[in-house]
Amino acid sequence: MKTILSATLALLALSACGQNAGAPGPPDAAAPDGSCRPESASTFSPIWKPPRTMPNACSDAQIDDAFMRCESASGTQADCNAFNRDTANATCRKCLYSTEDESSYGPLVYLQNRVLTINLAGCLALADGHLGPTGCGAEMQAFEACKDAVCIGRCATFEGYAQCVEKAGDTVCLPYLDDAACGDPATYAPCVDHTSFEDFFRSLGNFFCGRGLPGGSTPDGGPGGDGGSAEPAMVRTWR
Repeated sequence: MKTILSATLALLALSACGQNAGAPGPPDAAAPDGSCRPESASTFSPIWKPPRTMPNACSDAQIDDAFMRCESASGTQADCNAFNRDTANATCRKCLYSTEDESSYGPLVYLQNRVLTINLAGCLALADGHLGPTGCGAEMQAFEACKDAVCIGRCATFEGYAQCVEKAGDTVCLPYLDDAACGDPATYAPCVDHTSFEDFFRSLGNFFCGRGLPGGSTPDGGPGGDGGSAEPAMVRTWR
């Protein structure tokens, strides 16, 4: 499981380009990239942010439009603004995008440095049904949150930040890379079996905000999960 997740994590961040209205700006105290290296994780304490689902908040066409207009290389600021300002897309957009200061996360999360990340941890929790702070998803989120915490105020560029979080994952945050609570890797295949940001965006957007995980309905991913009380979304097929 750890090998699968480690290989997948490298795909989960990209520069957000500032297209989505209301996205947070870069950290005020970002250091020059000459100082862009992980801080100590001694004061880091993970706080579980459970997945937030809104079944049928988005149609397939809306998820496609959100990606093509706001996140793809061909999308323009005008295209994205038009999508965001269309009131018919308000519920879908609210489901798709979160910011890291919220108490629960949808499929895409903006960090305070305007990096957009995929909520893989939330997908893992939905896939195995363990929605509390001791599940596989919570363990993965702790690892990711640690890397962000020790790098986000240290790096002035996305490239520096990406290098910093990779280093942090191998050093100060390595103790948080724990898969002890994770089950059969096949359970998580719908979350991790993707090869591009576009694939992650479309698939997890649908899991959180559309039809749910393949083979089962989307569980209630709101706050207050008790770590395994939800019925697992058993996944048999993917494609």
